[in-house]
Amino acid sequence: MWEDRLTTQLDVLRTLIRDGRDVQRQYEATSDPAQLHVEFVSRCDNALRLHFGPAYATRVDERLSEDWTQPAGLDSDERIFASFDTERRIAALQELMAQTADNLASITPR
Repeated sequence: MWEDRLTTQLDVLRTLIRDGRDVQRQYEATSDPAQLHVEFVSRCDNALRLHFGPAYATRVDERLSEDWTQPAGLDSDERIFASFDTERRIAALQELMAQTADNLASITPR
């Protein structure tokens, strides 16, 4: 039971990370990177809430708020922000993936 759940969670995280990388490549080709970013954030939030619970979605958002505070006077266009924020989300997802893999390894018979 737990093994199946953790395996599913790892699959979800791999999919989200792949999605994030795909979205990053699309930012340069679109006239509306902010919309792509909003859609990616929504997919991440929904998947984390569904497969991990609301606390994990909140944890990813809290981690992001600690990572970056835009200095006063620094101008950032939508592509830069979207790319930077997506990269931070991918890093948070990778961190969660490592923790989930550790949990799976701890219960998997050797």
